[in-house]
Amino acid sequence: MRLRATACCVAALLAGGWALGACSGDDDTAAPKRSTSTSTSVAPPSTVDDARFRTTAEQAEGLITSSGSDPCTLARNIGQVSALPAPANPTQAERGVTVIASLLTAMSTALPAGSEADGPVLAAAGPALLAEGEQRGWDPAWLSDGGGPAALTPQVQTALQNYVTNAAKQCGTAGAAGATGR
Repeated sequence: MRLRATACCVAALLAGGWALGACSGDDDTAAPKRSTSTSTSVAPPSTVDDARFRTTAEQAEGLITSSGSDPCTLARNIGQVSALPAPANPTQAERGVTVIASLLTAMSTALPAGSEADGPVLAAAGPALLAEGEQRGWDPAWLSDGGGPAALTPQVQTALQNYVTNAAKQCGTAGAAGATGR
């Protein structure tokens, strides 16, 4: 189910420096990919220039904003929001992490039924991610070195999985059909 794959996408985004190819497929019949282990692979450097990265980030921010407080709309937009290119420099890393922090904040307030207890975890994850990025000087390698950001705790991973599972229950197959936005 695609909604389950979106948790993989957000987790991979945070832990793997935007290496999301495996998470953005269109096959609804594929088994969900779940991973709680850390990865030491490094995403290939991006060749996207700053202007194109900024445009992609602005589109993602627009999707987050347009989702409002509707968890079904946000769940459908997660894959597209998290499809940012791998950052090639500190400017891109900061912008991309800011988008993901905004996504986590939006998820914390647009909760599907059953995810209420996960709201505070998701709400804290965004600021923690931003603080960690600032501390690391927004070095793009930080996103994939040593398994990724420390802000992606097991609790955050569980909250992400709960979010997409509960959104799938609340939104039904219509919510699942557009989860990757592709």
